Amino acid sequence: MFDLNNKNTFLHIQDWIDEISKFTGPNISKLVIGNKCDIPEDSIKVSDDDIKEFENKTGIKVIKVSAKSSLNVDLAFRTIVENLIVKKYNFFKASVAQL
Repeated sequence: MFDLNNKNTFLHIQDWIDEISKFTGPNISKLVIGNKCDIPEDSIKVSDDDIKEFENKTGIKVIKVSAKSSLNVDLAFRTIVENLIVKKYNFFKASVAQL
């Protein structure tokens, strides 16, 4: 998670991903959350271009949310759950194919 009005938090996302990767396997589901999407546009320090570049570079989806108003919080949860279901289905499908 990073703060949309603090670019430094965004710049350290890769550090967190690297730390997570030390303790997990390559198939872990990841989702990055940009918080405070409800603030005025002129206060936002992390641009949509920054986010798109990050997504293209890492393959990790970013969802902008507001913890204050709950905007897109449900979308973030649904996205990670759907991703987990797809991964589980693909794992099951591959396991059955090996039988």
